[in-house]
Amino acid sequence: MTKLLEHFKRMQAMCAAYVCPEPYQPQTGMPGTDDTRSDMFANDMIYMLDGPEQREAQLAASKLVDDLHSVHAVAMAPGNAHADHYLRGMANGLELAMAIVDGREPVYVVPNAVAPQGGVERILAFHSAFGLPINVPGYVPTTDERLLRGNLMLEEVLEHLINGLGLRLKYNAPNGSTWIIGNEERLEMVYYGDDYNPVETLDGLVDVKVIANGTGVAFGLPVEAADRMVFESNMSKLDENGKPIINGVTPGYRANIMTNPPNDDTGFRPDLPVGKVLKPATFVAPDIASLLPQPAMFHHNV
Repeated sequence: MTKLLEHFKRMQAMCAAYVCPEPYQPQTGMPGTDDTRSDMFANDMIYMLDGPEQREAQLAASKLVDDLHSVHAVAMAPGNAHADHYLRGMANGLELAMAIVDGREPVYVVPNAVAPQGGVERILAFHSAFGLPINVPGYVPTTDERLLRGNLMLEEVLEHLINGLGLRLKYNAPNGSTWIIGNEERLEMVYYGDDYNPVETLDGLVDVKVIANGTGVAFGLPVEAADRMVFESNMSKLDENGKPIINGVTPGYRANIMTNPPNDDTGFRPDLPVGKVLKPATFVAPDIASLLPQPAMFHHNV
């Protein structure tokens, strides 16, 4: 690379000397047919474009391109380019660079049309398709983002505990009274002024994942197969125009109680978190029951 740059800098200096009013001095020592300014400059350029120095520069450039092709091939390998959105972005950046060098149109890596193999990769594909946030370590979420993720988590956990495990939440108040919370109550997360803690957030997410997978293993439930099925179902949440409907965000579904009264199924859903992806007419629900022994068994423990 250094030799290549030096070669072009020397040619640039020759051009600058030629347009200067001072007498032109030959730079390469090549003999000419006469001593005119243009003849001396032409001989120098011929040497630089078709001499040993040019061939050395061409070899350096060729090796540089070969090295870039090698790095590009590694980045574009399926195991790397589809590993996560960081590596896919790196692969696509190299693809653009190599397309410019090769004089062709770039062919970018896109998320797999079929369900990706990893759980995180499936989430990345879903977020990418629906325009949902994808950020890097160090990102600090807004209060609204924290509320959205907290309420989404609470909604699914309550569905699992109450509708799935058949349990109820019991709250023991300081005054000795108790509350039993079931399907008819609505709980929601609220912001109370506390700071975001990424360490505790990550630790909690991993713990939830371990407990969720552990419950599946302990109960003999095919969690991974259900994960793939739910991913395919979630991808059907794009409407007939291929667009997502975001509660409180998408026009017609905005969080405006004057234009979207409560329980208006054609618009904003006040019973669901703002920012939640809604189910359009194109939605295909996952057939979770098909993954379990038939007929499905529902047990009442004594």
